[in-house]
Amino acid sequence: PAAFPSERFALGSEDPTLKAIEWLTPLGRGPRATITGGPRSGKTEALRRLAVALRDVEGLELSVVLAGVRPEELADWKEAGFDTTGAMTIASSGDAQAQAIDRVVDTSKRIAARGGNAVVLVDTLSYVEPRVARRLLAAARNIVDGGSLTIVATADAPVGGETTVIAL
Repeated sequence: PAAFPSERFALGSEDPTLKAIEWLTPLGRGPRATITGGPRSGKTEALRRLAVALRDVEGLELSVVLAGVRPEELADWKEAGFDTTGAMTIASSGDAQAQAIDRVVDTSKRIAARGGNAVVLVDTLSYVEPRVARRLLAAARNIVDGGSLTIVATADAPVGGETTVIAL
């Protein structure tokens, strides 16, 4: 059984964007969230900054999935010190992007089922079919007497089913 998320992440960052996210949004163990905004609004940069802050939180299994990103962004994530668990450029089909995300989410679900706390960061859900994006987000949960799976993704617009929308 799943419970409502009740434990928030303490990001402890001096970054103004992360301070605003931490103060205004309930990101913690178990919710699903999307960072939305138009082109060049800073969605990817906000997600990268969040990844850096979450990397320092003890007891989290952090996975980064890049789906539908520009090839240059792959290098940016590597430069920030992240090995992506899945990576698909904009040249790949929406189905291939969804499969890459799905593999990482399935692995993270197993971590949560064993009592661990997993966080999946996805950049981006914009090119994945909306029904598939909702299904992927629906995997996030806080398991009673167990672990949790938190999913934070970027998208051009809310896809539905999120507990939190961070609009830039």
